[in-house]
Amino acid sequence: MEVVHVAGRIVRSKTAERVTELLGSREGRKHLSQYGWVEGMPVVMSESQEALEDVMALVSVHGRAVLVAMLDPRSADPLFLHVSAPNPALSIVNSVAQGTSIGALFEAAEHEGMMTFRVKYWKYSAVAHLIPAYRATATEAQLSYRN
Repeated sequence: MEVVHVAGRIVRSKTAERVTELLGSREGRKHLSQYGWVEGMPVVMSESQEALEDVMALVSVHGRAVLVAMLDPRSADPLFLHVSAPNPALSIVNSVAQGTSIGALFEAAEHEGMMTFRVKYWKYSAVAHLIPAYRATATEAQLSYRN
């Protein structure tokens, strides 16, 4: 997660703020849980231009499925990829080209649905799928349930 220390305070990225807002709402948690999110699942913050290998290095630290979050460059809505841990039961695919951005993986997942991929330092492949963006209904937006 991008964190900057400023005079005794922590300033979080816009991505982290939007993810926290979504996870802070009952409707947001319900939406994410329909696509594999569970309470306590790690969330890795990213920006679309970040190197895929760098983001997946952070994913690797957790040793289990995670959500990778970034803001949609077009709408500024939070987007999520559900990424499994690398798994020996999956077919080993060629690693993604060096220099590929996390934004490119989000785009590929949007077009392909569930996809198998691998970065160069992973022995095994992993599966990623894009979670559709959460769109609050008018009633949900008005009521804005929290917790």
